[in-house]
Amino acid sequence: MKITRKKKFGILALAFAAASASSAFGTTIALSGGAYQNGSGGEFTASVSKETNDYDAYIGTYSSLTATNTSTTNNFQTFCIEYNEHFYWAPATYTSAVSSAAIRGGVPGGEDPVSVGTGWLYSQFAQGLLKDNLGNNYFTTGSRYTNAGDLQNAIWWLEGEIGGNLSGNKYIMAAAAALGVSSTVPKTSPLEGGTGLAADSLNGRNAAWFGVHALNLGPFEGNPAVSQDQLIYQKTGNQIPDGGATLLLLGLSLSGMGALQRRMRRTA
Repeated sequence: MKITRKKKFGILALAFAAASASSAFGTTIALSGGAYQNGSGGEFTASVSKETNDYDAYIGTYSSLTATNTSTTNNFQTFCIEYNEHFYWAPATYTSAVSSAAIRGGVPGGEDPVSVGTGWLYSQFAQGLLKDNLGNNYFTTGSRYTNAGDLQNAIWWLEGEIGGNLSGNKYIMAAAAALGVSSTVPKTSPLEGGTGLAADSLNGRNAAWFGVHALNLGPFEGNPAVSQDQLIYQKTGNQIPDGGATLLLLGLSLSGMGALQRRMRRTA
């Protein structure tokens, strides 16, 4: 996936997109693997230059176990929301925005809200508090590389991205105990919510209630690339409204319509 040129947003598209995302809309973010990256999933390292970092409010709420700072960058560890979309190294650099849902996933033009179970799991991870169903600490018990694979599979399953029965996954079981869920049916499509931990909301709580959002990867204008959205955390109390992804998608549609209209004028 190689982007060779960019087009400008139309005024309306920019207005809708800016309303949908946080102040971090358009921030450039780089993604890479690391010691704990397991297969095609996380943990991944997301890096933002300190000079242009609009994610300070997010990264500042991460545990030192899951975020590091250097003289030039702020980094945090993240996981994929989607399975059949990808980003690529060398370099994996994207514009980004924060919303309540993965966008353009599965169904073209669709949005896939982050499940409540994923929200709880990633919030625990980001704060350095995650334990499995037996009380084993994610960061200090066993292999963190192995634990990362189990956590990524739990997230993919809850988001309806992989099949099989993972209800016995140690992190799904931990989330079920914490949220008082007896059974979970994962999502079956990006536009069809599951039940239990895989639901968009549960007992008045959703992913944003736990401070967890989708980190959408751009570019968002012109003919946007389909990239693998990630997770980002901000301590509860500073959530993005649930309507964010819908408005972002509307902005993308308006941008595409504007580009089409310009092409029609040139050919008329």
